[in-house]
Amino acid sequence: MRALARVRKSAIRPTSSGVSLSNVHPEVTAPDVENGMFLSAMVKELTGISTVRAAALVAASGGFEANVGWLKEGWGEIAGNFLIRGTPYNRGTVLRMLIDHKVQQIGDVTQCYAVAIDARAPKLDGRRHHAARLRDLRHRRQQ
Repeated sequence: MRALARVRKSAIRPTSSGVSLSNVHPEVTAPDVENGMFLSAMVKELTGISTVRAAALVAASGGFEANVGWLKEGWGEIAGNFLIRGTPYNRGTVLRMLIDHKVQQIGDVTQCYAVAIDARAPKLDGRRHHAARLRDLRHRRQQ
C-alpha cells in the first residue's frame, strides 16, 4: 500500500527514457491526428486542460460491449437483446474518439467473444460492477 500511495503522490513522473507517465486518469478530449500520425492531444485533468505533444499515443481504452447503440451498428436490432457479461462502463468512449479522428481500426464491430450465460441474468452482469455495488452497500452499512 505504501508503494501505491507513493506512486499516486507523484502522478506525473519522468522515466529514464524521457517518457512521462500519468496515473491520474486524464481524459483525452481532442487528439490531433494528421495523415494517420498522432501529433498532440488536449488533455483534461483535475488541474485543468492542457495540450500534450508526443511522438505516439498509447490508449488503454477497453471495449464497447456496454454500448448497445454501437453494437447495433454491427449486429442490427438483435443487439438490443444481448446480455452483457461485463461492466456497464465499457462504452467505447476512447475508441469512438480515436475512430472519429481517423485513427486506423484493426477490429471489426461484427466480431466478439461470446459465452453462454443464463437468460435470467441481468442485462449487465459485470463482476466488477457487482463487486463495486457490494462495496458500496458494505460502506453504507458501516456508516
